[in-house]
Order: sequence, then structure tokens, then C-alpha cells
Amino acid sequence: MELFSPVTSPTGSAEHLPRVLPQDIAGRLRDVASFFAAAQGVSATEPLRPIRNSRMMVFYGNRSATRASVLSTEQAISFHRKANEGTGPTHAFTEAVGIPATVIDVPPESSFDQAKEMGIQAADHQADRGTDLLLAASIGAGEDEEALALLGLLTGREPVAVLGFHGTADKQWSKRVTLIRDLMFQARAHKRSAVDLLRHHASPALVALVSFLAQCAVRRTPILLDTTVSCVAACYAEALAPGAKNWMLAGQLTPHAGHLMALRHLGLTPLFALNMPLGMGTGAATTVPLVRAATSLYGEVTGEAPADEPTSAPSNQPTGEPANKTTGQPAGDR
Repeated sequence: MELFSPVTSPTGSAEHLPRVLPQDIAGRLRDVASFFAAAQGVSATEPLRPIRNSRMMVFYGNRSATRASVLSTEQAISFHRKANEGTGPTHAFTEAVGIPATVIDVPPESSFDQAKEMGIQAADHQADRGTDLLLAASIGAGEDEEALALLGLLTGREPVAVLGFHGTADKQWSKRVTLIRDLMFQARAHKRSAVDLLRHHASPALVALVSFLAQCAVRRTPILLDTTVSCVAACYAEALAPGAKNWMLAGQLTPHAGHLMALRHLGLTPLFALNMPLGMGTGAATTVPLVRAATSLYGEVTGEAPADEPTSAPSNQPTGEPANKTTGQPAGDR
């Protein structure tokens, strides 16, 4: 049984982008513009549109297995409260780049189907209102360890490999490895099925995030990924809705082994390596100015020939508002 409608591939072409910079100095600006050219269906008659209507979607829900987790239940509750009040890390970063945020509370007692529907509805709501870029984020106690365990099961990697060795004291590291190992052991019977792993072993918050990412791709809405949890969710979205990864852009790389592993599984190259594993949407938010600049620059009507068309003359150029709280159905946008 298919959980999502088929994902169609982006149809645009970077060949029709104007020659605003020589290729050897454009760097990742050209990569970003090319991604959105494909997503927007850029052609000879349809130029690139600058990204101007972005929104961050934060999925909140604590996990049951939180011992030894990076984020405690008390810390997660505090960050969640601050995000709704318009303070804390999520608000600081969204306000700095001038985008709104919506926090979606996923009740821990939600069934798989209920959580899936919450994610689908959130994606549909944003697609219907014309959002041109969605930033996927999460807040929750135990979310990193849950994501790493599910990543190990999906990729066949061991707990030590998905956790890595960066930035954790030996005693705390041992506790986290044990927690991830136990979570993987509990789910071993379903490791051959991404759907069964999510249905039987993922928290409702993660199921909602996975469904949100998959449905964004179905609705042809570009996605900007945050850190480890959203990237692992993206791996499962690709497994449930093949082709979803073609609608995803990786913002920044953290020093965590699982984050890099998930990005490699998706075949995505992050735009920055900020070594900032804070999460809560902060990594994705830092990428927004680059996205806006690239799409604005390559969306200019300059009168210059597209990159694949020769010119007649010689050329040295190579051929924020505070978050809205909601429970399931996104609240009215401000």
C-alpha cells in the first residue's frame, strides 16, 4: 500500500539561468540557483523567481527513551515554550533572517496514521498558501538518539558508527551508545522495512516530520533541511516516497557522524560546515540569506544569454515573526 502519491521530478533546467557570474567564481551560488531552477521549472520563457516566502516548521514531541539523551525532557519543554513565546534559539535565528515559524505539537499518544496525517496536512497547508521554501526542524527530548538508532537500522550501520566520537565524555558516550544499541535491538525484527520501523518504533513527532517531508516533495515544495534529526527523517521520507530527496537542500554540516552519514545516504552536499549541532531550525535558518541572494541574483533580468547559449561578442565567462502554536492543523498564519 502506498502511503503517498508519486513524487514527480523537478522539471526546470539550470541551462536557462542568465550569465550573471563566471562559473569559476560563483561557487555554491550557482548550485543553489540550479536547485531552485529545477524546482521552479525554469525554462527559456520562465525565469527563476527569487525566494521570498519561506517558513520554518518545527515539530515538537518528546520520546519515551530519554535516558542519556543530549536533550533532557526539561530542556525540551523549555525550548518548546520559548519557541511559542517568541524567544530562545529558534526565534533568534528566524527573526535574524526574517522568516516566520510554526510550531506543531505532536501528542505522544498519537497513532502512526494520526501522526502521518498531521505531517501531510502541514505540508498541504503551506503548499496551498504558496510557500516557496520550507525549513524542517524539530524539538524533543531523546530525538537525536531515536534518529540515530533508526538511521543505523536503515543503513545497516552499528551504534558506534552512527554516533561517532565527537564532543562527548567517555561515560556519557558509553551511555548514549548503549541507548542507541538498545533501541536498535528492540526494532531488529522490522529492520528490512522503513514503513514498519516508523510504524512500530518511531515517535509520533518523527512520523509527522517524515510525512511532512514526503508530502512537501509530492506537492513540489522545496525543503531546506536542518541537522541530524531532519536529515534522518529525510532518509525515511525518501524510502517512503522515492524521489523526495530531489526536492531537498542541505543547509549546514555539523561534526556529528550521523548527520554526515544521513546526508551521504541522500546524496546531498551541505552548503555550509558551521559545526553547529544546535538544531531546532537554527542550522537551516543560517542558509536562508544565501538562498535569497542566489535566487535574486540569478533571477535578475539582465539581457545576457543563458549559460548554454553563445554570445556574439567574446567573453571571459565560461560556457520573523513569533511562532504559531498548533496541535495537528496549522494555525492561521500571521
